Amino acid sequence: MIKFNEFPNNEEPRKKINEKFKSHFEGKEKSHPWMEPSESAFLCGAVQTCRPKKILEVGVAKGGTTAIILQLLEDLGEPYEMHSCDLATKVAGHDTGYLATLAKENNLLITPPSLLYAARMNFIWANPCRKSLTKSAATLTL
Repeated sequence: MIKFNEFPNNEEPRKKINEKFKSHFEGKEKSHPWMEPSESAFLCGAVQTCRPKKILEVGVAKGGTTAIILQLLEDLGEPYEMHSCDLATKVAGHDTGYLATLAKENNLLITPPSLLYAARMNFIWANPCRKSLTKSAATLTL
């Protein structure tokens, strides 16, 4: 049985990502994720404890929390699949998940060579007119 109150809080992935983003966002908008620090520390502790091989993130927004989770998975050095979906394709004038994409494109997150074929991250946008989630042309594999 999983006891949620026994998960350790892990603040390190958020600290690492915020530090990595700092140079990209100096004098610009805030780069922090919408999730509170205590919430992301709990989430990272849960992922670290349970070591899931597949993760489904529902609601991506800017992708800050996605980047934090990817940082944690990189730190753990284990194979994973992470799928993130959102109804919106844009948020705050940017593509949904742009912070996670920025982290990957600027080598702020580097998949270890041993995980190159086992670590995957997909963004899936849902067509809001349909009742079920479907992959669209906007699917991005990081």
